Amino acid sequence: MTWTTFSASLLPLVGVALGTAGTLIGQYLVARLDTRRDERQQREALRAERKEAIVGFFRASQNVERARDQISSGGPREAVELEKHVHELWLAKKIIELVCSAELAQAAHDYTLELADNARMAGREPSLVNEHGLRAAMVEMARLEMGYDGSPLKRRAAIEARESETITSRTVVMTESPADAG
Repeated sequence: MTWTTFSASLLPLVGVALGTAGTLIGQYLVARLDTRRDERQQREALRAERKEAIVGFFRASQNVERARDQISSGGPREAVELEKHVHELWLAKKIIELVCSAELAQAAHDYTLELADNARMAGREPSLVNEHGLRAAMVEMARLEMGYDGSPLKRRAAIEARESETITSRTVVMTESPADAG
């Protein structure tokens, strides 16, 4: 067998093998790109859904705060409207629970409980310190949920400092006995 007869039968087989390999590699790369694109689209859709739920929750909480503040400032007592806003807030919280992380759902739950309790006290002087702290915690969890990994907002640190001072002052008052005070 000579080189010319051998190459005449081998070169077409090598060409077929290279063509097949090229086709398989091309299909693999296209499939990988499609998979990555699909995963990115799913992440973007989930992020959009979470963002919509978070914005809806904050809109509902803002409506409760506004209605409560109107009543507290001597405006017309629209208890029915306030109650409607509180129900919308609970619904928005449930949507957060469906589409967001457990941490954000817990923060939303805690804030909703406090906001609903304070709404029931509309017209009287509700304590808003805890509500503000829970709102700040909710905002920070929402920021994390949306992918922000920077430092927390300064207001969160200020609220934590105020809460720490309040706890410390309560502890000092509670640990002093009447004999120590006089």
